[in-house]
Amino acid sequence: MNKLYKYNNRSKNKAFTFIEVLTSLALIAVTLPFIMGAITQSTKLTTMASNQLTATTLAQSKLNQLVADGTWESSDSHGNFEEDYPEQTQYEKFTWEFETTNHEEKQSLKHIAITILWQHQNKSHSLKLSTTIFDPDNS
Repeated sequence: MNKLYKYNNRSKNKAFTFIEVLTSLALIAVTLPFIMGAITQSTKLTTMASNQLTATTLAQSKLNQLVADGTWESSDSHGNFEEDYPEQTQYEKFTWEFETTNHEEKQSLKHIAITILWQHQNKSHSLKLSTTIFDPDNS
């Protein structure tokens, strides 16, 4: 009977005390705002990186199209990507504009720069990509 009493007494001591529970809750209350802030910041940075990657891809694609088609001489100097990608709704917020300038020393070289513009969280963002091409008509 004495052994049974000791066994029951030990099982009662396995619960958490009130102080341990309060300490755990206080620790969670202190660390949770920092963890949530880190998650929020991580989400913002991921979205920003995704937008920059998309803008870079769109700029490269549009610049290649303008150079390959030869439309850099006669096409509009601005537009959006709805015509190029009608099925892709994630490109709706991106617009483009480009400019062509002559090289300072050689008239046969043209400098083409394309700028991709977009809005994110009420802020304007842009990315500029440029290249130089040879124009045989002006050599």
